[in-house]
Amino acid sequence: MNKLSGKSLLTLELVILLAFFLFGAVTCAVIFVKADSRADEAKALENAVVRSTSIAETLKAVDGDLAKTGNRIGNRSSYDTADDMLLIYFDEDMQPVSKSRAVFTAQVSSQIEGKCRKYHIEFLRSEDKISIYALDFKGIREGGAGK
Repeated sequence: MNKLSGKSLLTLELVILLAFFLFGAVTCAVIFVKADSRADEAKALENAVVRSTSIAETLKAVDGDLAKTGNRIGNRSSYDTADDMLLIYFDEDMQPVSKSRAVFTAQVSSQIEGKCRKYHIEFLRSEDKISIYALDFKGIREGGAGK
């Protein structure tokens, strides 16, 4: 019979132990990479919520005028307006930037519903157009309160 010598057994144990440590190290690295990605997603979501609230309050202050809202949020190169739609471009820190440098785009739309105006604000990643946050609200139209 061929028995394992003491050196062979020790080498086998060390190889198995090394394999467990390697597996643990790879698992930890994967977890840290995913955690970092989740932290970036959470930061983007938090910033989108704050910016959406700011856009909503600005819309209310200017009686729903999309061009005035875009002008108050950023400079002329950081937004576009067309057909009841406002597009505002933001960088990774949610600061208004030109369209070519945009990481996120806020799409603001409005439509009339009776005496109210319904608004929809949606933040999209510019590269793949995936929605990260959306906000819907209504505001009373000018003259809609019985005037």
